[in-house]
Formats: sequence, C-alpha cells, structure tokens
Amino acid sequence: MNDKQYKKRLDFQNNLISRQSEQITLLKSKIENLEQKLKEKDEQLLSVEPLRKELKQNVEEIKKQKKEYQTLIADLKLMRNIFNEDVFKKRFWLIKWLIK
Repeated sequence: MNDKQYKKRLDFQNNLISRQSEQITLLKSKIENLEQKLKEKDEQLLSVEPLRKELKQNVEEIKKQKKEYQTLIADLKLMRNIFNEDVFKKRFWLIKWLIK
C-alpha cells in the first residue's frame, strides 16, 4: 500500500515537473519572440529619427516664413492705404458724386 502511494506521488510530481518545464520552454520562446520584435521596433524608430529631425527643421523654416509673410502683408496694406489717400485725395469730390 505504501508502495502504491509512493508511486502515485512520484508520478504526480513527475507530471507536475514536466508541465512546468513545458511552460518554461514556452515562456522562453515567447521571450525570444518579444526580444526580436523589440529589436525590429528599435530599428524602425532609429530609421525614422532623421525624418523627424528634417520635419522639425521644415516646421521652423515655415514659421519664420509665416512671420515674414505677415509683415509683408501688413506693409502692403499700409502702402495701399497711403496710395488710396494720395490718389483720391484731390478727387474725393468726384467719388462722392459718382456714388450718389
């Protein structure tokens, strides 16, 4: 009787150990796959970095050009107003008459 219990216990322990070893090998393979995916993603990130820097430089250049454009537009509006005042200053009575 004692011998049977011992064999059962031993078989149970062996089965438990074999299942755990299978799980360990499965986990090891998952870890290896995850490490490989991590390396691929790192390579992708490194390949995108120069593009990111270039885009950042382009955005800065566009911001500078936007400021220049805004100042040029403001100057142009000012020149137009001055031109309108000079040209129509003496002929304002004509414009009033045409509007009526």
